[in-house]
Amino acid sequence: MTVPFNLDALLKKHGLVMRGSFRPANEDALPRLAGDRVAAMVCMVGVAGSDFWPHFEQSACFRDGLAHPLDRWSRLIGDQLAQHLGGLALYPFDGPPYWPFQRWAERGESVYASPLQLLIHPEFGLWHAYRFALLLPQAASCSDTLPVDAPPRHQESPCLRCANVPCLSACPVHAYDRGGFRLDRCLTWLG
Repeated sequence: MTVPFNLDALLKKHGLVMRGSFRPANEDALPRLAGDRVAAMVCMVGVAGSDFWPHFEQSACFRDGLAHPLDRWSRLIGDQLAQHLGGLALYPFDGPPYWPFQRWAERGESVYASPLQLLIHPEFGLWHAYRFALLLPQAASCSDTLPVDAPPRHQESPCLRCANVPCLSACPVHAYDRGGFRLDRCLTWLG
């Protein structure tokens, strides 16, 4: 079933992009939609590169001086879109408990775990983020450019081709290493 909307165009007005989609399973334990409906599709929404910045910079959330402007901006857009499409928006910054955005991201597009324990994208590297997930009542394509279900992993992780692993050595206090993130080093340096 296809629904009559173009999510790509709706997101582009805000500098946001579709980051993938998947059909949820019972074990995802998603909240019910209005009218006690079950979500038939999860559309991952976020940023890739810096195209969103001019849109965010012009927003009231950016200029009002209140805490967490990017999260509030994301929530404003996500909630409006969800209401318009008869769905529900979930956010990676709500919690605890937190929604499993990294696991969802791996179901929706070809992203890979990096040595920093962040997801790396084959085209955008680490310069991407997920701002919200739209739970929709219809199983439909969320995008003109992305398939409905997770794409096949036709590429390997860019990290496998990286010999020097500069992401681990860029931190001035070496808070990252192959064993994980050393919070104590970071906090001591930040003082």
